[in-house]
Amino acid sequence: MTSAASRQAKGKLAVGKLALGTVQFGLAYGVTHGGGRVPESELRAILAKAKSAGIDTLDTAAAYGDAEDALGKVVAAQSFRIITKTQPFGPEDSSPADVARIEARFFRSLETLAVPAIESVLVHTIDDLLGAQGERLWHRMESWRSQGLVRRIGVSIYDSAGLNAVLARFVPGIVQLPLNVLDQRLLRDGSIARLARRGIAVHARSLFLQGLLLQHPGQCPAHLARLLPDLERWWARCADHGIPPLAAALRFGLECPEIEKIVVGVHTTAHLDAIISAAQTDAASLDWPSLAAQDSEALDPRRWPKA
Repeated sequence: MTSAASRQAKGKLAVGKLALGTVQFGLAYGVTHGGGRVPESELRAILAKAKSAGIDTLDTAAAYGDAEDALGKVVAAQSFRIITKTQPFGPEDSSPADVARIEARFFRSLETLAVPAIESVLVHTIDDLLGAQGERLWHRMESWRSQGLVRRIGVSIYDSAGLNAVLARFVPGIVQLPLNVLDQRLLRDGSIARLARRGIAVHARSLFLQGLLLQHPGQCPAHLARLLPDLERWWARCADHGIPPLAAALRFGLECPEIEKIVVGVHTTAHLDAIISAAQTDAASLDWPSLAAQDSEALDPRRWPKA
């Protein structure tokens, strides 16, 4: 194989490791994004571009506003592997009726997405799985799998404490977790390697930290100022090595062999083009461990103060 062909093959493999996040299709999402949700015409163009580039997976959820409805209107969505997430129980104590409601919402998702079955379903809120109705919910998800409605069942987690609590009670086939150059907690503590050893698929989200890693530190929102020193160090390192932050952020995720898919969200075809191009770029590795932030609370968007 020629060097050019080898680079092309490597680029296709890199792009194939990406999954397209869809929260932007149903909600105005992202701390650095000031616009609304993606209009249908742009959604169609994004999906066509993703498919032609070799991206075969969509990551969605019942809680993503109208994202599932938007995808269901686009025939192209049926040619993707789809991962969705359960509807949360809610703030009150859960009951068997809540499990029935979640199951009804799952079947509605299949109908809305216009597909007979999907790739994976994740428990969106870990407390739902660890609470009083967790066992009942998991058994219902196992029944969906046995019926051939979903290939893998799993959970979305935020930290190792939550992961350990899940693994003590359940055997997921897939786990989605946060990972980026600043947030390396689950990489450094061995959680990701542990999942891989057990044959559990690992999907990474928040690779761009809601866009903060791609935005100049001078534009960091005031309410996230505690992250500013880490962002400044990150941008300085990229500049020192002559690597665009987008390419470097992607390279970090792509170099993790245990990661099956990296979920990336886009608002426009131009944004997707930039991600595809960056993923195919043979960017140099940086000293990743030295870029990890130490303030774990600052890395969790659930704990970010309101603007």
